[in-house]
Amino acid sequence: MTTTRLWELAIGAALAVFAHFVERIPDWFGRLLGWAGLAGIVAASLWYDSTAPAFPGAAALPTLSTAAVIAGMGGRAGRGVGRLLSLGPMRWIGDISYSLYLWHWPLVVFGTYLLGGELRARWGLAIVLLSVLPAWLSYRYIEIPFRDWNRVKRSVAASLRAGGLLVAATVAAAATVGVAPKATAPSSSWGIVSSVRRR
Repeated sequence: MTTTRLWELAIGAALAVFAHFVERIPDWFGRLLGWAGLAGIVAASLWYDSTAPAFPGAAALPTLSTAAVIAGMGGRAGRGVGRLLSLGPMRWIGDISYSLYLWHWPLVVFGTYLLGGELRARWGLAIVLLSVLPAWLSYRYIEIPFRDWNRVKRSVAASLRAGGLLVAATVAAAATVGVAPKATAPSSSWGIVSSVRRR
């Protein structure tokens, strides 16, 4: 795990640990935090590019802004920025957000490759919009059924077994991804052929 992710997780963990105190901040300050956080997210989305400073410098703006939105909504879900984020379309995007996060990356990489290594803003936006369909499908037919899978929910032991199997499958897949390119590299294949010829 990179230091970037550790800092991001630490910010989220701090919000969870101090949630009781966050809910007690004055209402006016909570609203201010929420709107300021939303403005920070929008600003980072519009103006950040590959030249953005390394985290946790100015590149920490999206993470800190998200934390500000969460803190600002603490106990105030129906007021301030919470009123906007509680709208049906926003909640729907929130529901599929993790699936959308998983799907948009491979599509962005593939699109960048097809477009010659440069992805302009309009194409990036188009790819994100295209990602919504597979994100919704995986949310509807994979995430929800697994989350509500009675066989897993019936006991802690069943949940742990399912989690252990998923971790093992992930490790196996990661090992395959790491080993396969080396095993199939042209230099390796050429070395095998050369050794066979010498014999």
